[in-house]
Amino acid sequence: MMKQKGTFNHIVSERLGAHVLELPYKGKDVSMFLFLPPFVKNNAVDSLIKQLDHESLAEIVAEDGLFARQVEIMVPKFSIEQELDLTPVGALFGTPFRAGALGICQVLPALKLPLLILEQMGVGDLFTETADLSGFTGQRGLLLDDAVHKARIDVDEKGTEAAAATAMLFFRSSRPLNPLRFVCNHPFIYLLFDRVSQTVLFMGIYRRPN
Repeated sequence: MMKQKGTFNHIVSERLGAHVLELPYKGKDVSMFLFLPPFVKNNAVDSLIKQLDHESLAEIVAEDGLFARQVEIMVPKFSIEQELDLTPVGALFGTPFRAGALGICQVLPALKLPLLILEQMGVGDLFTETADLSGFTGQRGLLLDDAVHKARIDVDEKGTEAAAATAMLFFRSSRPLNPLRFVCNHPFIYLLFDRVSQTVLFMGIYRRPN
């Protein structure tokens, strides 16, 4: 467990039923938020996930959403890596996905996320028969049949390393008196938030703290 005492933004959210702590990084543009449910039942973090929607998250990350107070923090070191297959639905069935065809996602909702991600990125056409990759290869008629997104996050005393970007924790004071104890010795949710772009950069669940 990593330990630190200092003045941090904190709140007990009745809406979420959890303690929320902000760990700012140097420059204060990016922060790590920890959502710690009570250690009263095994599925507490799962209940928290259901409550954590866009509206409740917006309230938390607002400038006046938390309050500065003295906190003693105990957080485990952890390293998590996740891979997401972005292969379009059509490719899963061995045929190119045709734009405008009947949405298989309506039949198989679990496969909807990859297509939505690609569409939001504006690269969905790369997997269809309308793809034009001639600028890369000089040949027409080529299309992609596979795509994978891979993300990794490391948290230790030196800071948080997410993908290729590293940010260092910024502690506002060193030895406060009578701090609140924020001990992550049971499952919690963490996320990295960019205040400039108002974007969640990374989000995950740590289920087995030591």
